[in-house]
Amino acid sequence: MVVSDTTITRVLTWLNPQDSREALLAPITTLNKEGLLQLRLAPKGPSRRLGVIDGSHMGDHYVVATLLCGQVNYPVLTEPCKGRGHELKTTQHLLPIIHQLLGPAAPQLWLLDAL
Repeated sequence: MVVSDTTITRVLTWLNPQDSREALLAPITTLNKEGLLQLRLAPKGPSRRLGVIDGSHMGDHYVVATLLCGQVNYPVLTEPCKGRGHELKTTQHLLPIIHQLLGPAAPQLWLLDAL
């Protein structure tokens, strides 16, 4: 499915943010138990849970987005950001929240591009 930024902006006004967050987090426990949130970075190395945080400008607003990268890539959280240059502060605020929300499925390594 391909959706434009403006379509996402229109649809998001109809959605309750808490409901969206809960829906995104619902499959995390199962994905983690199945090992789908882990990735082996080196042939004989251990599997690890990886997370990516990146700032972006989408549909006239800035956000910081979080993605779990394993055998499946899974979006976890998108948080509004004041604008360019505020991504680091938003990320610093989000990291403990993400770890609390994900519990044992939280990333062991982060790739940060929100600077």
